[in-house]
Amino acid sequence: HTVFLACIVLVGLFALQHYGTHRVGFMFAPILIAWLLCIGSVGMYNIFRWNPHIVRALSPYYIWDLFKKPGRDGWRSLGGIVMCIT
Repeated sequence: HTVFLACIVLVGLFALQHYGTHRVGFMFAPILIAWLLCIGSVGMYNIFRWNPHIVRALSPYYIWDLFKKPGRDGWRSLGGIVMCIT
């Protein structure tokens, strides 16, 4: 079902392309905003429900500790994390 719905959305976007990217973006923006709000709210719920201590990861102490203890391996680890994110 998901692949079929994704194909319908893509065909719809390509069919509306001749109206210009401004109109397609204007029509698609509310869907994208709703999607991002849903993902964000589910993520916030899961953080506060299951593991509120994960917010401590935003502290600069932990990144300093990551580079201080293992040294060069910490930088390699950060490089791997950045590659996974991108």
